[in-house]
Amino acid sequence: MPAKGHRKSQPLNRQVYVRFPDAEYETLKADAAARAMTISKLTRALAIAYYKRQRPELKQARGHAAALIRELNRIGNNLNQLARAANTPKVTVPADELRAHLASLAEVIDRL
Repeated sequence: MPAKGHRKSQPLNRQVYVRFPDAEYETLKADAAARAMTISKLTRALAIAYYKRQRPELKQARGHAAALIRELNRIGNNLNQLARAANTPKVTVPADELRAHLASLAEVIDRL
């Protein structure tokens, strides 16, 4: 068993200081907050990805899009349930109800 305080990743031995203009710093700060990361972790991930010539592996930003995606998932789930019920010969689903759900799904997609 590793010693107490052992890190699973490589130790961070070096410290780098970076200065940003106020506007860029605020943008970086907001982006880090939206991704639930510290500014240091975000900057480190971007720098490492740049030098490896890869896309940075970042957490998905949270915000308005996440709420819309959740709403879209709920509507899709309801639509699947209605379609399953419509394909069952024992249960009939009114066409108006299906059209209403399709219209709400189209609204959510337009907002995305």
